[in-house]
Amino acid sequence: MTEAVAISSSSQVVVSSAGWRELWLKEDWWAIWLGLGLVIAATVAFANGSSLAWIAVTPAKWSTFDQLASHFAGNLGRYGAQFVLWLVLFTGATSVLGWKARAFVPAFILLYLLSLAIFALGAWDQAQK
Repeated sequence: MTEAVAISSSSQVVVSSAGWRELWLKEDWWAIWLGLGLVIAATVAFANGSSLAWIAVTPAKWSTFDQLASHFAGNLGRYGAQFVLWLVLFTGATSVLGWKARAFVPAFILLYLLSLAIFALGAWDQAQK
């Protein structure tokens, strides 16, 4: 791992090493752990004849708001499970990093809803033109 060197006012060299703690105290490593965990979960599901496709839901192509509303109504459980999965994983990771869950959760909810709106707009048949 990396070592940080700091020189104090008395000209003594202080060496601090993050060591193995860096593997759970840095955002970059959490991205790796979460990604690796998803790959392992998908591999285990595939080996057992299943997949993660059920939770990997996005809006279907639509041309009227009724079609979009019907899609969301028909897949409400899938979107709920997807939301809970990401909320639990990301809240756990950010809590270990020292962020307060009380501050993170509302921001995550807003981000999730905005991402759904962006995906829905991208699936609009007029967005292709």
